[in-house]
Amino acid sequence: MQHKIPVTILSGFLGSGKTTLLNRLLTEYQDEQLALIVNEFGEIGIDDKLLLRTDEEIIEMNNGAICCVLRDDTTKTLLKLVENKDRQFDRVLIETTGLANPIPIARAILEKPALKDKFKLESVVIMVDASNVLDQLHTTQEAKEQIAAADVIVLNKIDLADERTIAATKMKLRSINPIARIVETQNAEVTLDDLRSEEKDRSFVTDLAPAHHDHDDEVTSFVLEADAALDFNKVTQWIGETIMLNSDKLMRYKGILAIAGKNERFVFQGVHQHFEHRKDRVWKEGEDRKSQVVMIGKDLDEAKMREAFAKLVIDEDKSAS
Repeated sequence: MQHKIPVTILSGFLGSGKTTLLNRLLTEYQDEQLALIVNEFGEIGIDDKLLLRTDEEIIEMNNGAICCVLRDDTTKTLLKLVENKDRQFDRVLIETTGLANPIPIARAILEKPALKDKFKLESVVIMVDASNVLDQLHTTQEAKEQIAAADVIVLNKIDLADERTIAATKMKLRSINPIARIVETQNAEVTLDDLRSEEKDRSFVTDLAPAHHDHDDEVTSFVLEADAALDFNKVTQWIGETIMLNSDKLMRYKGILAIAGKNERFVFQGVHQHFEHRKDRVWKEGEDRKSQVVMIGKDLDEAKMREAFAKLVIDEDKSAS
């Protein structure tokens, strides 16, 4: 099986500390070969001592990292990185600017054959300023859409906010996106491990009640659950009928499926109509084999989706045979 390069999409509100984080990653990780795709070289202020070679679009650094400017076409930028067979790297970080929605880049990685054969979407990371993110969420729809798309939310500058503000901020973030992992920090002090999705080792809704359900203006999130094993053929039909028909409303969905007759968990995730489902690790002995999918979107018919998901459970006569 061909090795796919993991991709992390890093976005963040203005003033959240994203530039500080990018500089930290470039200078502190000597053992990991990084390819960093940014909007402009000048914005991250690369230390001249680290420069090895540079051209209009790609900078190579003497610590093994590669820096590339993101042009209009994400696909071409990513493919440019891998066209040189002598250039090897372990992961790609893509920076988006300001309040830009990371979903189009995520969709490209999930959808386009030229990319999904070489890359895999590992995580969408959103960086926010603990001292003012509540105001930004109140005033801009784009901010809510960024949070809804996240696998990891870096809550930076916690030293500038009091405990009550931090608690209120975390509650608000969870009301928009209940599955994102929140990393609290200051001065952008996070590691590469902090930016990785932890889907292999955690339930997607560990701390949520079964009937958990939140509204944030137009953005809605709720959890679909099934305790019994699912029928794979029914799941395939459900994807076609429910996911595809609601693709314009679904901003993000992600979960674990327990398929009848399979010893492995199935990971299911997507943005709008673009999705992936694949085998994950084997279920652990004694582990609760239940299916959980978190749906995040606008104007979703929760009752109808719950009813459709409940019908995916395998028929008892099939299970017995």
